[in-house]
Amino acid sequence: MSGPRIASLSLAISVACGPPGQNSTASAPDGGAAPTAAPAGGGAAPKAAAPVECADEPGMVYIPGGAHIYGIHKDTVQLPAFWIDRTEVTVAAFRAYVAAGFSPPYKKTRQRGYLVCTSDVPGGDELPVNCVDWYQATAFCKWAGKRLPTAAEWGWAAQGRDERRRFPWGDAPPSCDLAVVDTEDRDDVVGCGRNSPWPAGSKATDVTRDGVFDMMGNVHEWTASGDSEDPESTRIGMGGNWANNPGSRPVAELIRLTVHDSWTEKGGFRCARDHGPRPPCTAPR
Repeated sequence: MSGPRIASLSLAISVACGPPGQNSTASAPDGGAAPTAAPAGGGAAPKAAAPVECADEPGMVYIPGGAHIYGIHKDTVQLPAFWIDRTEVTVAAFRAYVAAGFSPPYKKTRQRGYLVCTSDVPGGDELPVNCVDWYQATAFCKWAGKRLPTAAEWGWAAQGRDERRRFPWGDAPPSCDLAVVDTEDRDDVVGCGRNSPWPAGSKATDVTRDGVFDMMGNVHEWTASGDSEDPESTRIGMGGNWANNPGSRPVAELIRLTVHDSWTEKGGFRCARDHGPRPPCTAPR
C-alpha cells in the first residue's frame, strides 16, 4: 500500500483554532466592551484576549470559490467558498452514527453474495463506508452538522479549482500507481489487486491541489445534486471507483445518475459545509 494512511474522518463539530488562550471574549451587556477586572493594588487592567479571526473545521479542507464550468452544457456556475471532507467517510465514522440510533449500511444478500460491503470487513475501520443509499448519506452528513456537497462543488474541488486539472494530480492517466481504480478490466486486478476499496487516503498521489484525497478512485460519491430541479429526480454521483475503469474522462466529468434508494459496493460519500463568516486559519494554496 503506497502513501501515508490518513486519519479517520473526525466527527467533531466544534471549532478549535488560534493560539492557546485566544478564545473569543465574552460579550458585555448592550453590546459594550467586555469588562476586565482591575489588578489588586491598582494599576492598568490587563488587556482582553483578542478574538479568534479564523476558523478551521477538523478533518475538512477549505476550498476557495470561483467560476466553475459544469455539466454537459458547460454552464458557468459561480461557487462560494466551502469546506469538504479530506477523505471519504469511513466505516468507523459511520459506526458512530449507527450507534446513535441510525440505520446501518446494507449488507450482501444471497442474490448479491459477491458484494464487498466494507462494514463487514474485519478490521475495516479505515475503509470508506460503502453500500449506503443517498438517504443514508444525506442523514449522516446532517447528523455530523454538515451536508452533502453539490456536484458542482465536488467537481470544482476535484479538478483543483481554476487549475482545471484533468485528474486530481495532473494529466497523467489513471493507474494503480496513482489511484485505487480498475484500469485493466480484469477480475484479478479489481481494486488494484485487493478486490475491495483501500483505507481512505491510502494513495498519496490521488490528492487535489488543496489536499483532498480519493476523488479519482476508491469509491464514487453521492452528491446533493439531481439531474433536474425536482427533488425526486435521480441523484448525481461523482468520481471513479475501485471496480470500474475510469477511462480518460476528466475527473470533474465522471458523473453518474442514480436513484435515491440504490446502493452499491462501489459507492460511498463525503460531506461538505458552508464556509461560514471567517476564513481558514491556514491560507489555501
